[in-house]
Amino acid sequence: MVPITPLKSCLGAFVAVSAVAFLLTAGVAVGDQPKKPCREHPKFVAPCFTVHARMRYYNGAPSIRLWPIGTDHLLGVSDGQFVAGYQSLPESLRATLDGQREIYADFVVCPYAPSEPGVMRLVCVDSATNIVTKPVPVW
Repeated sequence: MVPITPLKSCLGAFVAVSAVAFLLTAGVAVGDQPKKPCREHPKFVAPCFTVHARMRYYNGAPSIRLWPIGTDHLLGVSDGQFVAGYQSLPESLRATLDGQREIYADFVVCPYAPSEPGVMRLVCVDSATNIVTKPVPVW
């Protein structure tokens, strides 16, 4: 058996740690690539459409939901519908939305599921215009 000198074991450890660090940073660089817009997602069941709605956080999943004004329906903003690389919500809306504010706007949404009575329809949000934010009412 050949004895391992401290210098060789330190050099081996340094090479191993360096390789792991390189692979981790390479993975982060790949993961930081911008996501594709919602409208390019491959799994829609119908064309995208515009809806005047209120967006806010809800308890449960999905936590971001749209209430089309004047209806008793809810649209759930799905997180990419299980395909990586697509955004479910534009970053500008995600940055604006918090537990203290709700957003009223004309949203362009793209459906992952057909419309069914009594069932929350899963969508992604492609864009929004005529944006107004308001404080969430305290009950």
